[in-house]
This record gives sequence, structure tokens and C-alpha cells, in this order.
Amino acid sequence: KMDPLWVMSIIKVESRFAPNVESRKGAVGLMQLLPSTARDIAPEIGLTHFEDDDLKNPDINLHLGFQYLTRLQRMFPDDEVAVLAAYNAGPGITQQWRQGKPVLDLSDIPYPETRRFVQQVKETYSFLKAVQRWKNVFGFGS
Repeated sequence: KMDPLWVMSIIKVESRFAPNVESRKGAVGLMQLLPSTARDIAPEIGLTHFEDDDLKNPDINLHLGFQYLTRLQRMFPDDEVAVLAAYNAGPGITQQWRQGKPVLDLSDIPYPETRRFVQQVKETYSFLKAVQRWKNVFGFGS
């Protein structure tokens, strides 16, 4: 039950929609998943013979990315900033940053890259939502 525009915002910021891109840290594909994360998630979606190169397949990458986001949403319910921070920096460090707080604030994130990622996803999502509203206003939404 994720807003497709929110997921699209993550993909835009992570990979700019390039299915074969690989980061310096080894994250691969549209949703920039680390192979170790993907191997951990693969059994949850029924992938029994997962190989790292599968991350370059957009269908597999998206399926794994959605599953990972679902897992993070369960870990950090009602805390979009924490979900995004965990997606970028990892859930363990995000739990440390959140210590005892009901929600994580952008200012609680000490990693500049992660702060930038969260901010860019939020801005992209706001932009896409605005475009969607304007499409509906002018009758392009149906």
C-alpha cells in the first residue's frame, strides 16, 4: 500500500531511472539495492536462485525494493523520514539516531549524504504530487 509516486521519487533520486547503474558502494539497479540486502530479501518474495546480476533486471529490482521498503515501514511505522534514512544508511544506524523519539527529524540525521537523500526524495515526491494535482485540474488525469 505504497504511493507509487513516493516509490518513483526514491527511484529518481537513487538511480535517475537507469536500470544498470551501480554506485561506488556497490548498490545496483533502479532502487540501488546492495546485493547483500537483496540476498536477504529474495526468499521473502520467492526468489530461491537469486544472483547479484538479477539486480539489473528492473522487475526483480523493483520487487525486491518494494519488499525492502515494506520491511522498513514495519520497523518505522508512521515515520517516513526514518524509513527513508534506513533505506539509505541502514536500519541499525537509523534506530540509533531515533533513540526514544516518536519520529526522526531531518536534523537528527548526522550523515550529510543521508540527509540530502531524504530531502531530495521528499522534494521530488512533493513535485510529483503537484504535477498529479495539476493533471487532474486540467483533465489529463483520466
